[in-house]
Formats: sequence, C-alpha cells, structure tokens
Amino acid sequence: MSRASTLLKKHEDELHKLAEALVEYETLSSDEVKEVLAGRKLNRMGNKGEALKSQSELEAEKDK
Repeated sequence: MSRASTLLKKHEDELHKLAEALVEYETLSSDEVKEVLAGRKLNRMGNKGEALKSQSELEAEKDK
C-alpha cells in the first residue's frame, strides 16, 4: 500500500492530465495517452459516439 501511494503521489500530475482527457473524450488511444502525458492538446472533437482513432491510425488509412 505504501508503494502504491508513493507511485500515485509521484505521478499525480500525469494522472490529473489523463483524468481530464478521459472526462472529455471517454477513451484514449495509446498515441493519445502519449500526447496528453507530453502536455499537448488532442486535435479531435469530444466523444459524441464517433469512432475513436489515433492520428497514426488515420494516417495509415490515408496511405491505403
């Protein structure tokens, strides 16, 4: 329990960034998690039932 508490306190800022993004978008791809943790804003609209795809997934679809 002590170790878990220490880890949560150590990464508190990252946890809050992820929590805010999840409240807005509900789900995040791994690319989006990396973007959020890097402090960058996500470039997509909020979750309104649309399919959620990462930027790399969208780019891969363009290349097909």
